[in-house]
Amino acid sequence: MLEVAIIADDFTGANATGILLKKKGLKVTTLLKPNSNIDQVNAEVISISTNSRSIDPKEAYKRVYEATKTVIKSTPYVAKRIDSTLRGNLGAEIDAVLDAAGEGYRAAVVPVYPKSGRVCVGGYLLVNGTPLQLTEVAKDPKCPIRSSNVKELISSQTKRSIANITLDIVAGGRKAISDAFFQVKEDIVVFDAVTDDDIENIASALSSQEKIICVDPGPFTAAFIEQKMGFQKQDGIFLILGSVSELTTAQLNYLLKRKEAYICKISVPEILTNEEAAIKKALEVLIQHYKPGLIMGISTKGDASDVLDLQSYSIKAQCDPEEISNRINETLSRIAYTFVKDKPFSGIYITGGDTALAFFDVLGINEFTVESEVLPLAVHGTAKVNDRLYNVVTKGGLVGNVEALYDIVNYLESLMKGE
Repeated sequence: MLEVAIIADDFTGANATGILLKKKGLKVTTLLKPNSNIDQVNAEVISISTNSRSIDPKEAYKRVYEATKTVIKSTPYVAKRIDSTLRGNLGAEIDAVLDAAGEGYRAAVVPVYPKSGRVCVGGYLLVNGTPLQLTEVAKDPKCPIRSSNVKELISSQTKRSIANITLDIVAGGRKAISDAFFQVKEDIVVFDAVTDDDIENIASALSSQEKIICVDPGPFTAAFIEQKMGFQKQDGIFLILGSVSELTTAQLNYLLKRKEAYICKISVPEILTNEEAAIKKALEVLIQHYKPGLIMGISTKGDASDVLDLQSYSIKAQCDPEEISNRINETLSRIAYTFVKDKPFSGIYITGGDTALAFFDVLGINEFTVESEVLPLAVHGTAKVNDRLYNVVTKGGLVGNVEALYDIVNYLESLMKGE
């Protein structure tokens, strides 16, 4: 069944966006020209090359309009692929897609490809840190570029109004982006973005909209379709935060501001008073918040009262604090493994050496294959349980700067993507 149609202005661009959706598990076919028998194509994604980048804007409009009309009734999602250096008939082709799509459609322009050094700041496209108009592409004999301003380049051809959503809003996260998008009334909205997380947040913020045309070099289209079709990556990452140091808390807060995640926090007194009840309660909460691809985790609350209670429980139980600590680590580990073992989590992060040992003990393994150093004193290795392989990163609670956990999660995500 056809799910997505990409309208690109050249063949290589059609393939470039198509491969991003192929990596999501969709079957992709590139068409060298619109096909009137589009429903007969055996693919979930068709990527159509209109070969219109360097031709007259009026002819470009006609080709893109006809291509969009060909597919608009056969697929729920249409995207306009543009060049990553903004060459071509941008405004004319955006107009063509919107005109063909019909009333109520808006274009979300996210003209960035961070992995290729293309970012947008203040409405200006930078290529590896250099304004677009100062790069070699400005001298393109067919499509010279005379401005780095995305809005200016589009507005020179379009009949529609254009708005900018700036980086300070995008950095504010999904709600800030969504609120800003609803407030502007323009048909074409250009977004600043500098990271893949920015792209993901924009896609998530707009995913509730039904009449959106993605306009970008590929990454935003892939992220938006992932949100709309619900085929988020099935491999997840689970965090076991055994350390309650101030640094661990700061690292977690840094992560939570930049990625969607849910952390279940357990009270130490509850663990020590009734371990089985605490485990049951935590699992119920984790199951309630679970969705494929969501970063999840577990930690103790780590407030001052927990620390004081830890000491008092040690005295009441007539045992040393280490034994109490072991009980807590074992409980966290039991909760973690019980939750992840029947779900598609392949990345595990553990802070605290004692917590890591407790987790491996619960797994019933005696081997940890060291693979690489993610950060100084943060090590990636693999642990095999039956036929299942976990990628595990262990780190001490007082190791790294405030960005360390965020960097480790990015590392685990890159492993799961095969990068």
